[in-house]
Order: sequence, then C-alpha cells, then structure tokens
Amino acid sequence: MAALLAVGATGAWAQNCPVDPVTGNAVARLVSPMDGTTLIPQNPSVTPLPAVDPVSGLAGAVTFAWCNANADYFLSVESVPGAHDIYFAFAGGPGAGLQAITLGPACNIPSPTNPTTQCIPTRGETIFVTLFTQKNKATLAPSPFFYTFSAANTAGPPAPHIDAGPISPTTQTSATFSFSDADPTATFQCALDSSAPGAFTPCASGHSNGPGLAEGTHTFFVKAHNPRGDSPIVSFTWTIDLTVPAVTLDSMPLDLTNQTTATFTFHATEPSSTLACSLDSAAFAGCSSPTVVPGLADGLHSFAVRAADLASNIGSAVSFSWTIDTHAPDTVIDAAPPLVTASNTATFTFHASGASAFTCQLDAQAAATCNSGTVTYAGLGEGAHTFTVTATDAAGNIGPAATFSWTVVTTTSPTTSLTTQGSSGGGGGGCTINASAGV
Repeated sequence: MAALLAVGATGAWAQNCPVDPVTGNAVARLVSPMDGTTLIPQNPSVTPLPAVDPVSGLAGAVTFAWCNANADYFLSVESVPGAHDIYFAFAGGPGAGLQAITLGPACNIPSPTNPTTQCIPTRGETIFVTLFTQKNKATLAPSPFFYTFSAANTAGPPAPHIDAGPISPTTQTSATFSFSDADPTATFQCALDSSAPGAFTPCASGHSNGPGLAEGTHTFFVKAHNPRGDSPIVSFTWTIDLTVPAVTLDSMPLDLTNQTTATFTFHATEPSSTLACSLDSAAFAGCSSPTVVPGLADGLHSFAVRAADLASNIGSAVSFSWTIDTHAPDTVIDAAPPLVTASNTATFTFHASGASAFTCQLDAQAAATCNSGTVTYAGLGEGAHTFTVTATDAAGNIGPAATFSWTVVTTTSPTTSLTTQGSSGGGGGGCTINASAGV
C-alpha cells in the first residue's frame, strides 16, 4: 500500500534540496533512496528499478525519495502520461529529513484524496513520474520534474494461450494440444481433468493425452512457469462421444395402400443429430421430419432413415417397406336368373380378382356386404329388377359396378279352344270359342 517512510532527520537522510540559481527556489528532485544524495536522471533517461525494493524489502514495491525543500509535494506516478492510474496525490509536506513514499508491491489502496490509485506494474512496464514542489498551492519553478522508470518483472509469466486442441465432440480417444506464451523463457506444466497442484507435470507444446480416454467430457489444463512463479491456469474442455444415435419411425403409410404420396415422421435419440433418408435403396440424402414423398408408382417401395451426431457417429438405418396398388378390381357375375322368370327368388354368384370385400344391392335398396361371393333374394315382386355388385381390394380401391337386370312374371297367358258343329241334311252349322285364363 502507499505509505510515507519514517526516515531519519540526520545524515544523508536529512538531505535538503539545493537552491536553484535562476529562480532562487529550493525545489525537490528525486534522489536515490539508498544514499539520499544521488540525483535520479530526468527524462529522457530511463532508470531501471530493482526487482526487490531496497527500502521496504518487498519484491515489486517501488520507493521514490526526494530531497527536502520544506514545501508541499505532489507526486504523479502513471503507466501512461496523463493516466493518473498508479498514484496521483500530495505526498508529504514541510518537515525535516528526506521525503519518500513506497508504492506497491501489487496494488495501492485508494485514499479519500486519491480514488484513482491502481496496481503497480509488475512485468517490466514503463512508469512515468512527475514531482511538483508547491508553496501556498503554487508550483515553484523550475518544478515540476519528469522521470521515466522501467519496472522490474516481478511476476510469473502471463497466462499461456492454447493454440489448438481437439474438436468437440469427437470420436477420437486421444487429444493433442499446442500452446504458447508471451514469455519466451517460460516452461509449461499440464494436467488432465484436475487443476490440483499435484496434478501438473512438465510438458511442451504438442502434448498428447491418450489414446484410451474414456467417453465423456474432459478438461485439459496448462500453466506457464518461470523463475518468478507460475502464470494463471488456462483450460480447454471437450467431449468424447462414442455412442451412435438411433432413429425411431413414429408414423408411416399402411403396408398396402392406394395412396401415391407417403408421409414419414421420425426422431433421433440425440436431438442434435443430422438425419439422412433413402427411398428405394437410393443414396442417403439430408432430410427432416416429416418427410413427404409424392408421385410414387404402383409396386413395392422401401424407405430408410439414419442419424449422424455431432461427433460423426452414424447410426444404423431403420427401414420400412410398403406396397402401392392403385388398380381397382373388376367384378364378374358368374350366375344369375333368366332374363324373364316366374320365380320370385333370384340367386347370384360373382367373383373379382384381388377383391377383399363385396357390396351387393337390389334395386333401390341399401347396399349390403356380400363377401361370400353368392347372394340370394327371395319374395321378389312381379316386374323388372336390377342387381348391382361392387368389389373392393385390400388397398382400398373400389372397382366398377357389375349389374344384371331381369323380369319376374307371376301370371299365365290366356288359352283359347275352338269347337265346330255340323247338321244333317246340309243345314247350317256353328262353332263355339271358349277362352279361359289360367293362373
């Protein structure tokens, strides 16, 4: 943290600032904190800072000291001129002895008068210092003085960068990593699936794990190391997937159908899978559910679908076969009554190739199932009658109707007889006509 050093008031530590010959002012200048007298070179000189601060004994800390001008002092310590990011505040006032302040080693604690104080550089960055001498809130010429320092690299190397690793997910049970670090002197330590200190072992870019890594998620850890310490740990996580996805057909056509368009719905056990379909043994091509296939010809067809997951595991195809039949059956009436008959009973026999069901109809009566291939109608009235039969096959095709018409006559035709009578003697004769109707 920022703190004024308690320095002595005698000897080298009690160094007073020399009087400027031009202005006559005693103006503070940075001096070596070791002897209190050696002036620190101003810009454009760059003064290196030791890795361990000789005053506080802390690595990464910095002590700035200046001669005593019996005035107020304002100190600006910045990583970039004008940034006011390291220290920017009054640093002591009139008093005996060498003036000094220690910053660091890691961060300055902000004070109410200086809320912008930030961490001190630790990796060899440049530090810019401006020292003002003031009296009655006025800067004394030739103040301020400007200084440049190069901070010592007191930290371990920066975090390494993983340049390449396996794809994820993958079916490979080994993994190779390449990595690098901005510190060219750094070495590396690697670990797999644990970042505990004891899990790390020395490694180099191109490090491999496996073969034989188990299926599942793995994490590779790497850190850089130099004599000053370790870098932050960086990691790479990936997944090994050896499980092939399966597909389930959720809906499909009937085994036998007269529909020339087929619709299939399906899903994979791994939702992120890519699906591919094949019709009638053609090459597999990308598809999605539902898949609709129109314009199919009569005959046997097959549909197959398979899934490939993100790791390129390709599952076995699941398939379905069905038959399309759009040809309707033709019905033939094999036996029927005479075209004109006195019988009030009529029997019909019929058949149709490929038929699975028949419907029969007499005159205007409702059609009824007659699957046996024969039907008999009794109690028929006199007059004309029409029989209609239609066949349906297993695919649902309904064939054209076959019809037969006939007439029932139940009354007999009338009969006529002629009788001739003669007279003797050549007299006149006569005839009698008898007509009767029989039933």
